[in-house]
Amino acid sequence: MRFSRGVTRHADGVDQPVPPPPGADVPADGFPADRPDGFPADRDAAGSAEAPGAVPSGPVLRAEVWLVLGVSLGASAVFAAINLIGRLTAPIPLKQSTATLNGSYAPTRPLLDLSLQLASITFQVVPALLALHLLYRAGGTLAGIGLDNRRLPRDLAWGAGLAAVIGIPGLLLYLAAHAVGISATVVPEALPPVWWRIPVLVLSAGGNAVIEEIVVVAYLITR
Repeated sequence: MRFSRGVTRHADGVDQPVPPPPGADVPADGFPADRPDGFPADRDAAGSAEAPGAVPSGPVLRAEVWLVLGVSLGASAVFAAINLIGRLTAPIPLKQSTATLNGSYAPTRPLLDLSLQLASITFQVVPALLALHLLYRAGGTLAGIGLDNRRLPRDLAWGAGLAAVIGIPGLLLYLAAHAVGISATVVPEALPPVWWRIPVLVLSAGGNAVIEEIVVVAYLITR
């Protein structure tokens, strides 16, 4: 005979359950605390003994952070670096090249262009939703990362102040770099003159804000 998950298989091929030893603590699933298969009784069906809301261990947490970055800001940084290398090695000088932030996917087909724009914005914020999901699984709350309206006027004032502190020096740095010829000309948008142009630009800006604030501020600092 041989044993397999609490059953005894006889030579005739008939499986019979193995009764628990006298005095054993038999949970609802019918297996004693020390199961015949060698797994502790408190493990779930996936074999995980991690309690809900527990923070992952060091190696698991580091892998989680790198994966979140890999599908969000890390991926953007890699593509930006590759594009910069391509511009530096191109025959055209860097100061004569242009970089478009919000371009058209199908300039002659407005509805197709709109569909692609909305799809791009939607998938752009998915890494932020993933970060929120991971924080929630670790016991975090939206209020814990400031996503509530308890201090809305103060938060808006702080946001406007931070935008000015970070945005104005960044703009001045770009203007200085462009003046000395070490930066491409940045084109903020090159969308066709259609009715959805302004709404798409607002949604795109909101998507960029969500991914930066959720992943960088809420997720990375919390983790």
